[in-house]
Amino acid sequence: MPRQPTILFVDDEPLLLQLFPIWLARQGYHVLTAASGEDALKVLAGEAIDALLVDYNLPGMNGPQLIEQCGGRPAILLASGLEEIADEEQHRLNIIAVLSKPIQRDQMLAALAQAAKL
Repeated sequence: MPRQPTILFVDDEPLLLQLFPIWLARQGYHVLTAASGEDALKVLAGEAIDALLVDYNLPGMNGPQLIEQCGGRPAILLASGLEEIADEEQHRLNIIAVLSKPIQRDQMLAALAQAAKL
C-alpha cells in the first residue's frame, strides 16, 4: 500500500484545525496541525512533511515567513483575499498555489495533489 503524503496544516482558526484534518484524512492524507508559525517549526523539526498548507495571517510570523523557513518544501498558501504575493516570491518559496478563503475543495485537492508529487 502506498504511503500517505504527510501534510502540515497551519492555521490559527480552531474550527479549521479540527475540520480540515478530518476531511483531508478522508482524501488519503496524513495531516499534522499547528496554530502558529512557531508551533509549525517545532513540528517540522521532528516530522517528515511532504507539503505545507499554510494560512497567510498567522500570529507571530506570517505564512510566507514560515514557508521561507521550511527548507523549500512545496506549500499552498491560504489567503483571505486581501493579501498578495508576487509571482517571483511564489516561485522562490516553492508556493504551488495561493488559494482564497473560503477554500474551494476541488482547488485545494488539486493543489495538494501537485504539491505531494514534488
